[in-house]
Amino acid sequence: MKMQKFFLIKLRSIIILLPMICLLSLTTHTTNAEKPVESTSKKQATLSLPDKRTISIEVTSTKTPIDPTDEELANDPAAAQTHGYSEALIKDNHNVLLGRLQFSTPVVTFETYKFKELKSPLIIFLAVDETTPTQSFFSVYPRIIAGNHLELFPSTWGFSSFCGGFYIGPLSKNQSLGAATWQCIWPDHDNSSHAAPHRYAISLYRWNGHELLLQKSYRTKNKYDSGEDALKANHIVVRDMVSDFKEALDYF
Repeated sequence: MKMQKFFLIKLRSIIILLPMICLLSLTTHTTNAEKPVESTSKKQATLSLPDKRTISIEVTSTKTPIDPTDEELANDPAAAQTHGYSEALIKDNHNVLLGRLQFSTPVVTFETYKFKELKSPLIIFLAVDETTPTQSFFSVYPRIIAGNHLELFPSTWGFSSFCGGFYIGPLSKNQSLGAATWQCIWPDHDNSSHAAPHRYAISLYRWNGHELLLQKSYRTKNKYDSGEDALKANHIVVRDMVSDFKEALDYF
């Protein structure tokens, strides 16, 4: 009789606790399922140097989830695209670290270029810093290999933009290495809308044998629908090298 009573008490305890255990398990499972996770991507390339060394370039980008309690970011889908970080590592074929770059955005890519005026291939990193429903802000980081380290491309040239472009190369058939940057001017003094035509700030650079030096910088008098139109009107025939960075084009 005592044994039967003992089993009845045990059975009641199990019946009472079972729904609670199931509910706890379901809640835990739901919480884990809904919790956003980081996503990581990589881009790699190898490059030969004039001294016969081979270097590797690797960019690791990590998108981090937005804190749901941060209402400003949680309600901004565009902000989520650039929420994260990236790191670029450049090593030689002996695994010696030549340089490291860190970015506060997960949207980073790179391209390499060779010019006869440069002893080392030019590595250009492009980072999409911020996106909005109407535009994207991006920055360009030119680097070269000098001996056993990565260094800034020797020039006064650098570029950040939200509605412009850049070019490095001969500015005409008879010229050596040069560069051009262009950037729309907005907001302007006349308070024109973002979608309206804009004046453009244009800068031209010339290679002097050692570095790119600013040769000319000016603002257009007229307004144009695009940077391409502004360049053509000012007799500058170059291509926008932003189009080379295909992984970033979806953000423009």
